[in-house]
Amino acid sequence: MDVSIVVAQRERFSSVLESLRSLFSTIDNNVNVVVVEGASPEHVRKDLLALQKLRSFKLISIDYFITPNEARNIGLKNVDSEYVVFADNDIVYQKNWLKYLYENAQKHNSDFVAPLICIGPPVAKKIHHAGGDLVIVPNVNTGRFIVSEKHRLMEQPIESIQTNSLSINADIVEFHCFFSRSESIKSIGGFDELLITREQIDFGLRNKMLDKKVSFELKSVVTYMAYRSTLIEDLPYYIFRWSQPLAERSLIHFQKTWQVDINVERVLNNWIRGHRYRAISDAYAIDVSSRNAIYRLIEIDKKFTQLTMKSRPRDLIPKSLPAINADRIQHFFASQPQQQLKIHGQFTSTRSMRVAGLATMPSRIESVKIMLPTILQQVDRLYLFLDRYQSSPDIQHEKIVALRSQDFGDLRANGKMLGMLFCSENCHYFAVDDDIVYPPDYCEKLSQQLTLNPNTAVGVHGTLFNNSFHIKNYNLDRHVIHRTYGLHRLIEVDIASTDTICLSTSTSKIDVRKWSKTNRVDLCLNIELESLGIKRLLISRQAGWIREIESCQPDSIYRALLEDSSEQTHLANAFLQDRNHMTNLKSLELIRKK
Repeated sequence: MDVSIVVAQRERFSSVLESLRSLFSTIDNNVNVVVVEGASPEHVRKDLLALQKLRSFKLISIDYFITPNEARNIGLKNVDSEYVVFADNDIVYQKNWLKYLYENAQKHNSDFVAPLICIGPPVAKKIHHAGGDLVIVPNVNTGRFIVSEKHRLMEQPIESIQTNSLSINADIVEFHCFFSRSESIKSIGGFDELLITREQIDFGLRNKMLDKKVSFELKSVVTYMAYRSTLIEDLPYYIFRWSQPLAERSLIHFQKTWQVDINVERVLNNWIRGHRYRAISDAYAIDVSSRNAIYRLIEIDKKFTQLTMKSRPRDLIPKSLPAINADRIQHFFASQPQQQLKIHGQFTSTRSMRVAGLATMPSRIESVKIMLPTILQQVDRLYLFLDRYQSSPDIQHEKIVALRSQDFGDLRANGKMLGMLFCSENCHYFAVDDDIVYPPDYCEKLSQQLTLNPNTAVGVHGTLFNNSFHIKNYNLDRHVIHRTYGLHRLIEVDIASTDTICLSTSTSKIDVRKWSKTNRVDLCLNIELESLGIKRLLISRQAGWIREIESCQPDSIYRALLEDSSEQTHLANAFLQDRNHMTNLKSLELIRKK
């Protein structure tokens, strides 16, 4: 096969040697490899030169930091093969990955082929990208469009793949690793160097406008090693690559190029800044729960941003791809059909993906069989946490992903929130219970309210404390707005119950494995939400809209609460104290594992 491989920096230096060794162990010696790096530490360059003596490859070293798209364009100029693979320098490869990509391109006459990309370590265990879809949605408020992408099966265990449900066709490739006809990529002008985010969406849109064919190859497996610890030596490039100035420029450029709507501030403050801060806290072992952590993160971020920006030549002008006629863009967007994404045999439209999480135990097997059909028809996927089941119950559905307590630990009722770990960004996550019958418009009604109130969690059942500063008894010193009651307006509550709640994973993704308390799921979740600045709202509804299968069962958390509420009282007072002092530290310490 006539193919070259271009390896570009993604966000760190320390990963390149491991990645190249993996690459060379899985390809023939005659495959041309071009490695492009900018201002790597001296010891990394020496290691690369030493590796060159063991396996020949072309090393292009630049004396200043370059963006990944700049590196890809440099690499593209140094290959003349029929095909070219672009890969980041933090990828680990499985046997025959390149062979399968090549065969896919030949069989389907594809311009671009996406492998199955996992995320690790560990290697090839959890899916990051199984082909991707462009999602183009009209914004009714502005008349413009909102463009995003969906990673198929993102965050799913690799064992969950149903081979016959995955489409070969795709709209988009992930830049972590993809296979390309050289002429196809050159025909669009290469890569837009003004983009450090949204670059693969830009690439996908240009290819779609030119009717380029993108396919997906399940048998070709690579792993993006995102979870490796960040070293201090990685931070200068890491912060440059995800810097606020470059990210803001990128988002504005993408918005202008495609005449689309983007919430620039939200992306910068939620995702881009958070990505940098996670790396800084990892490299410096900063306890993010400490009172002064944010000031330390800001200080380090600012220092590295100033240093790295000065390292770039002032006269260096990134290469931007030619502008596209605005009328052509609008015609293209308007001509696109309703976007759909196949998930576990079902289709969901361009609305946010709806995912439910349920924890159940053997004594509830009969009620869960009554409850499940009422929620399954409303969601795209349901994560079913099987608490202490010795054998799998007779509950099967193409939307259900079963999670056993034997595999994930003794989470008890907390297990209903475990599915959040497997959700992509911007999912609407519904925590549900096995003793409630949910009305047919339940998810639609909560989703609508969450969309209208994005920085909140919305629900049906909740609690208002009688005193804003201190309570003596959790059972007595609160007013419960019961799920079966009617409510004529939207109201804010102190505690929203997890039997009827909807959250967005873009603002409140929770890791229940960090909680030290089990069967205190309502208080633990609300403490987490309060720490994130997420308000809890109860929606308006008619009385009897929600119906209970049973109430106050002998094995229920509520029955135990009636007998002893001391721990809930303690947690609630820590919650109130923190809220009044606007710190959220004491209550978080109470529910987080040491």
